[in-house]
Amino acid sequence: MLMLAEEKDKKITKEELQIALSVIRAGTAFIRYQINTAKGILETILQMQPKEGGGQGGGETREAVVSRLAHDMLAKLPHEYNQHE
Repeated sequence: MLMLAEEKDKKITKEELQIALSVIRAGTAFIRYQINTAKGILETILQMQPKEGGGQGGGETREAVVSRLAHDMLAKLPHEYNQHE
């Protein structure tokens, strides 16, 4: 941090110190929020990745399971069901 010669001997007031600490805490909290958000996004992405079969083969992909369940749910809806209401 650059200081002018006359500022080197300046004492910091309690109020200035409290303001500086508040700014630092806010910055730290925001960084923590960003890290947690990024972790959550990465975990979601990893959970969405298809899992490899354990060598047994024949397992459904996640997409196939979701598609099958969605079709099953749609088949159970009344014929007069309006999705846009």
